[in-house]
Amino acid sequence: MNKELLLIRHSDANPAYRGQSDAERELTESGAVRAMHLANYLKSRNLTADALFSGISARGRQTAELLGEKNLKPQQEIIFSDDIYESSVRIMFSLITNLDENLQRVYIVGHNPILTYLTEYLTGNIIEELEPCGVLWLSTSSELNKWSQISAATMILKEYMSPATFAQV
Repeated sequence: MNKELLLIRHSDANPAYRGQSDAERELTESGAVRAMHLANYLKSRNLTADALFSGISARGRQTAELLGEKNLKPQQEIIFSDDIYESSVRIMFSLITNLDENLQRVYIVGHNPILTYLTEYLTGNIIEELEPCGVLWLSTSSELNKWSQISAATMILKEYMSPATFAQV
């Protein structure tokens, strides 16, 4: 069975206030609504997650929590990681290739430009910038059925879901 990744950029966030760190920036009200629309859209398409990973930034956590309420399978918890917040393609690739093989579909909520760079590495395709709350849905080819088998240019971009796609859900 194919493995699937949904790489999700956090939703719209407030600018940093004086003295506030980047990691402390929270979602705007419209960003929270957009994340809820995405959660509903993914659920309506039966794209529930076996696991959900997120960075530790406030906006990433909030986006992940809104998605997880509707789209995590029972008994699953969101896994928050420092490595996703301040990441590199190498770190993200290591996380993916070391996933439990029992997992079929995994959400990773993170930041740009790393999610775009990671998608380019995994698919071999040039990707336009991923907008806030956008989703890159990747899948392994039929020949690959293990996370550990993934390497450069071995995944397929099934779909790009922009916020306009799910705005009415």
